[in-house]
Amino acid sequence: MPFCVGVMLSRDASGGVSGVTRGLAAFGLMEIEAGGFKGDPRQLNGLMLDLAGYLIEAGPVIKDGDTIGPDAATKIVVRHETSGFIPGQSVYRLHFQGKGGA
Repeated sequence: MPFCVGVMLSRDASGGVSGVTRGLAAFGLMEIEAGGFKGDPRQLNGLMLDLAGYLIEAGPVIKDGDTIGPDAATKIVVRHETSGFIPGQSVYRLHFQGKGGA
């Protein structure tokens, strides 16, 4: 399903990768933010786009504290938090545990 959601990536102060989506609000969803990712930036980009596609298809089904991941060994805690980029806006913030995480 083609859709128009972008992911912007940057290096953060700790040397990790941060990312933020733009475009999910058009679907009535919170944007996704991540920080401190220690893996390949392409992995974070793909993960965020996959999650955006899932949310567009399934709706806002991810609750605060839910754990997601591309495989059983990868645990990413999703929190509903205030955006680090847009004050007052709530986002899905990804917290990486273990491999690839902060």
